[in-house]
Amino acid sequence: MSQKWITAIFVLLSFSIGQAQIYLHDFGSTAISTHPYTVNPMVLDTHLSGSSWTNSVGIWSSNTGSTGEAIRLTTATSATITLTFSVASNFAATIDSFSFWSLRSNLGPQNWSMTVNGTSVGSGTTGTTGASTGTLPVSTAITGLTGTVTVVISLSGQTGNGTYRLDDFRLNGSVVSNCTAATISTIFPLTGPEHTLVTISGSGFMAGTTDVLFNGIASVFEVVSDTEIKAYAPTGGTTGSVSVITNGCEGFSSQTFTDIESVAVQNYASDLYISELYDAQAGDGGVIELYNGTASPIDLSGYTIRRYGDVGGPTFYTIILTGIIMPGEVFLIGIGNGVTPCSISENMHYPTGFNSNDEFVLYNGATIIDDVHAPVNVGYSVIRNVTAIGPNPVFNSADWNTNTTEDCSDIGIHNVPSAIPQIATAPASVSDCADGLVVFSTSLPNPAGFTYQWKLLDASGNWVNITNAAPFSGANTPTLTINPAGITLDNGQFYCQMISTTSTVVSNAAQLELTPAQVADFSTSLILCNGSTAPVLNNISPNGITGSWSPATVSNTTSGNYVFTPDAGQCASPVTLSVTVTNSIVPDFAAIPPFCSGSSVP
Repeated sequence: MSQKWITAIFVLLSFSIGQAQIYLHDFGSTAISTHPYTVNPMVLDTHLSGSSWTNSVGIWSSNTGSTGEAIRLTTATSATITLTFSVASNFAATIDSFSFWSLRSNLGPQNWSMTVNGTSVGSGTTGTTGASTGTLPVSTAITGLTGTVTVVISLSGQTGNGTYRLDDFRLNGSVVSNCTAATISTIFPLTGPEHTLVTISGSGFMAGTTDVLFNGIASVFEVVSDTEIKAYAPTGGTTGSVSVITNGCEGFSSQTFTDIESVAVQNYASDLYISELYDAQAGDGGVIELYNGTASPIDLSGYTIRRYGDVGGPTFYTIILTGIIMPGEVFLIGIGNGVTPCSISENMHYPTGFNSNDEFVLYNGATIIDDVHAPVNVGYSVIRNVTAIGPNPVFNSADWNTNTTEDCSDIGIHNVPSAIPQIATAPASVSDCADGLVVFSTSLPNPAGFTYQWKLLDASGNWVNITNAAPFSGANTPTLTINPAGITLDNGQFYCQMISTTSTVVSNAAQLELTPAQVADFSTSLILCNGSTAPVLNNISPNGITGSWSPATVSNTTSGNYVFTPDAGQCASPVTLSVTVTNSIVPDFAAIPPFCSGSSVP
């Protein structure tokens, strides 16, 4: 680690308490000659951008600074050094204090004063021995900086044509939002695969919401009300906070959404193997590089390397390995009595060197697992091709890139191909009537060896396994069937998890929207007298369901059933009207016999 970086880390730690650095430029370690100087600073608040250093002379040079390089100007008159940068829209900066390192030549400017956007913040003198100002509080409060910020250091007091150097320039303060963002109180659920429908609750959403972001990734969303947004988890690394941009101002959730992703087991190899040999041409120094291409940490207890003086020869020495190698990591063994070559950071050392025509055999216990041959010359690099999966107990020259000239550049690097999980087809969301048949399906390009498990989001926000119990079937197949899909499953969310020995694949989430079934509230029975006037069948029910009747006209002579079929899209079921036609009845009273006037009437 360079002295420049050690100093920078110390500075970061020093200011982590109390004052936050919003800007720090150490001007690097490369000679500077370009004017203006626009190389990015080491520290720049995420809401600042566009750092540019200029001077009134119009020329930059550089020389040794506090550490590394310092920007330098040469002048025989008073001069200015100007820094400009921009504050992002909807944010404002505050500067509480500053510091810098400076050095002048014997004839260079002795006095400095600094302003921020024209406001004086401090002044001092510069000596001929480089020194830091220390942290200086601004003499006048600097708050509410927006747009372009201009910092000017004015130099004076020169006694001839001299130089002035500047290094380690820092500003301490804060950059905060200066607009009123919508408030996010909760998100639900807190986890899910791509296309999970997330409910965002809060306030202020109706006042011009333009974006909903998951970990900075834009999503498809709907503003339901001032207090609710529905948003689909987008593609990509969406694990992180959810934010809502309203009128250009971004509000963030305190809760984190966690993306459920497909993953492949990074199991590139069956065991440890040798990935590179390096032999220095001068001396006996060398490096043996090992690589753990398995999915688990490897404890090197029991592993050894035998180095034979000649390929196939009888004479060897044994390196007993110690330590633990994590998956995907290299392990470097420095070889020889002198300084380990290439300035590597070795994991262990063995004092005896190696040279041309050597053979290296890697053992796991008593079993040979890898074998590598060196070329017949000293000073070489033998690098395993990343497409040659090791270990291989029998040396195959085609597995190796053998360079007869030593090269340090690849030591400590062994980039093998990453396993990539398959992509499942996305199950389609369903919008249908309640109590009907619903089917969700997914598939894999190469399904061999996979097991399937459909999952349902419960009321607590947990994705739970579905079992093959009514109304579900096919819970462990590519196709999930729900029959009947009752209204209690309305707004349900589902996805399928597919597992093999090499990967776990998840489908996108699918949503289920159900509309309650309706019944047209027609009467279901009617009695008519034969020959009487039959009623006209109405094609609109009292509760507003439209449809048609079959037969369309009621008979007044024959009993029968009449079926009302609702028009499509109303989630209404048919209704049957039963009509009974009865014959007319004539009363059969007895005739009244004659009776005498004044007698009792019968």
